[in-house]
Amino acid sequence: MSLAKVRDAVFPIYGKDEMNLFLLLGSLKFFIIFILTLTRDTKDTLVVTQCGAEAIAFLKVYGVLPAATAFIAAFAQASSVYSRQKLFYITCIPFFTFFLLFDLLLYPNIDKIEPSLSTVQAFIGGGEGG
Repeated sequence: MSLAKVRDAVFPIYGKDEMNLFLLLGSLKFFIIFILTLTRDTKDTLVVTQCGAEAIAFLKVYGVLPAATAFIAAFAQASSVYSRQKLFYITCIPFFTFFLLFDLLLYPNIDKIEPSLSTVQAFIGGGEGG
């Protein structure tokens, strides 16, 4: 088997336009996977240190599953209305916005957002005994 046939089987990209498209789409996919991995690992680290490992199952059942179902329903509706490019931006921008707000506003101010034990006890009427 010649080297040209191996190249055709492994890397079948010809022409400058095709190479540019391949590099752009490849880098886009790389960065999406990279950011997904970073956010997933960061989420697990933050949840385990703040709430404990038992909170992961609770969040997946009562948070991720309903949110994913709602997202799929909304995506199905939006895919019949918008073009692929607009649909890509419509689905990516809210995620990027959330992670940006989480990183810049929510997590640095967790001590101001999260209520103290005395505040919770006063709100629900819990006494000294629990």
